[in-house]
Amino acid sequence: MRKTVSVCIASYNGEKYITEQIESILPQLQETDEIIVSDDGSSDNTREIVRDLIRKDGRIKLIDGPCVGYASNFFNAIDHASNDVVFLSDQDDIWAEDKVEKILEVFDKDPECTTVLHKMYTFHQDISEKGEEIVVKYKKGFNTNVLFSSYWGCCMAFKKDFIKKFYPIKQPCLSHDQIIGLASERNGKTVFLEDKLIYHRIHKKNVTTAKRSIFDKIGFRFQMLSEYEAVEDQYYEAVPLKCPAFIDKLTTPKFELLAEILMLVFIADCCTFGGGRVVALGYFSFRIVVFALAFIFSLPFAIKDYRRITRNPWIYLTMMFGVAVIIWSIIGFYNGNLLGFIRADITRYLSFALMPGFLAVFKTREKFDKLINVVFYSSVALAIVATIFHFILPLSDETMSWLKSYILDSQLGGISVLPSGTYRVYFRSEIYTQIAILLGVWKVWRAKDRKERILVYICLGLLVFAWLVSYTRGFWFGLAISVVFVLLWQPRIFGECLKVAVISLLVAGLIVGVSAIKDGSPRVIKEVYTRVNITNMSIEDMLSTDEVMDKDIRAEELRVKTKRAHIEYIKESPIIGKGLGTQLVGVRDSAITEYSYMDAYMKFGFVGMIFFVIAYFVFVPRFLKNRVYSPKTNVTNSFYSLITLLVAGYVGVVATSYSNPFIVSPLGISYLLIIDDAVFNIRKFDRN
Repeated sequence: MRKTVSVCIASYNGEKYITEQIESILPQLQETDEIIVSDDGSSDNTREIVRDLIRKDGRIKLIDGPCVGYASNFFNAIDHASNDVVFLSDQDDIWAEDKVEKILEVFDKDPECTTVLHKMYTFHQDISEKGEEIVVKYKKGFNTNVLFSSYWGCCMAFKKDFIKKFYPIKQPCLSHDQIIGLASERNGKTVFLEDKLIYHRIHKKNVTTAKRSIFDKIGFRFQMLSEYEAVEDQYYEAVPLKCPAFIDKLTTPKFELLAEILMLVFIADCCTFGGGRVVALGYFSFRIVVFALAFIFSLPFAIKDYRRITRNPWIYLTMMFGVAVIIWSIIGFYNGNLLGFIRADITRYLSFALMPGFLAVFKTREKFDKLINVVFYSSVALAIVATIFHFILPLSDETMSWLKSYILDSQLGGISVLPSGTYRVYFRSEIYTQIAILLGVWKVWRAKDRKERILVYICLGLLVFAWLVSYTRGFWFGLAISVVFVLLWQPRIFGECLKVAVISLLVAGLIVGVSAIKDGSPRVIKEVYTRVNITNMSIEDMLSTDEVMDKDIRAEELRVKTKRAHIEYIKESPIIGKGLGTQLVGVRDSAITEYSYMDAYMKFGFVGMIFFVIAYFVFVPRFLKNRVYSPKTNVTNSFYSLITLLVAGYVGVVATSYSNPFIVSPLGISYLLIIDDAVFNIRKFDRN
């Protein structure tokens, strides 16, 4: 039985040629076939001409176009197509008299074929005039067609049930034919005919033959690829991957919820409990157990969703860093480094293993919003604890001794006394305080009602106060860098951020006032002023947050010795490094120092640092590419604005990590996972 045909024409001011085009198509159609003309608001007589044709032949249908570009106009026509095979047609060409027959014959012979592409003749305004040659050559492969597309809409036909699996397609879009072509390359089968089945008219108003600069071409391909990826997500949901039965059993909604909860608990633990040793039995801490369970239960979802996850080639480079960690562990063992220190270094980077599962589990906007809420409110909980300590310290000598030991032994942070006698409680997880402040700005924008907005402002006030009384110049400096990044990168949202900042500072100011009343003096203000007095302060001092900095001159001597030792070790093996587990013998007893980047270079060498940098900045190309989607209006509702705030926080963390091991700890890596997930899914999340 012959397949039914829908011919989709996108028209706009085509009165001169549209009759000739339609009349070349009608003789090839049967009674059950149709021609759908989607008119994009023509100002000439195009609509009247089509209506006249409809009176003569009922197979022609006229619908209103979306008026947002020719590509969206074609998709509008495709939406209204009801038959088996869709043919795309320009408004100004002429079809060869056997085009429909030859293309349907291909579909009949090859059931796996989803798209047919063919060659064309070209001519100027009159068919008797020879035109410049436009050669349609088919090159197989997805990546090839991203760079040099073979697909011309006027030379295409495809199965309607195939393209429906990619719906809904967000409009407006750049290129209807290239999106359909890429879909066929990745998930279907294209058959190319050498026959020239249309006469393509060349004239001044052609859209597809318009010249573009090299920069426009590059930008077009980046944006078109992002649009396609958003479209392909619909296909993966409509056509799930066929997996072994045991994978299907492990990817039920109940297991998905379990994997999600474990991931959220892991993130919450990173936001609150520093080194993760609050609950521990020997080597096995609560965090490592949660990590292992999260990895195990998220892995089946990563396997099932691997088509989408591996669509981004950068993830392979991140996986290569995992291989690098194994290789440099062997190098460390070969160099005689202690196994305990090698194990500690491996554990430090282990959180990267969660990336595939993370991308597979948090793939919807609803789940990602939960993730943001966990980061924000976990950080608020830590801010509340820091605020309580600020108001109750000092306690009795016995209690203070126990508290200092507990915080230090649990790797939560430390307690020290500033020169003025003020107690400073330093929590390692307070790195998330500066991040949560930025996320709080987003939550104010997205608050559903006044009550939620007030709650978020109170939380922001607590976060700002905890950020101040950490008396940690590194945190202050990191947030300052984040603010500058937002100002430079997306200045349109800076004004909106400023409004939120003013109210948050007022709330924090109230808490500072209460503290001043309690102490009988503005102690917080005095300490902040003392620590930001940069008259005799180096950049290194501004970045430093190590608890020993508040003691005596020996702290500075230790930092100098540490840097010198790093330099000497780097000189010994600058290319491949000394391997994981390398210890600064005679200088430091721990497996890592506060100088994150020097420590990494010492262990990985120049070669390993290439993988290190790629792993930690894997999201940057995609972040830069998607800047084009940052809207000019309503920026507070754009997902890209949230990503800008997330990346701004990461920039602050990277700067702070110059003299602190944040970025090479589960704290920094878990934050990186959040950014990777947001940037990877930007097009999908922004639709919501």
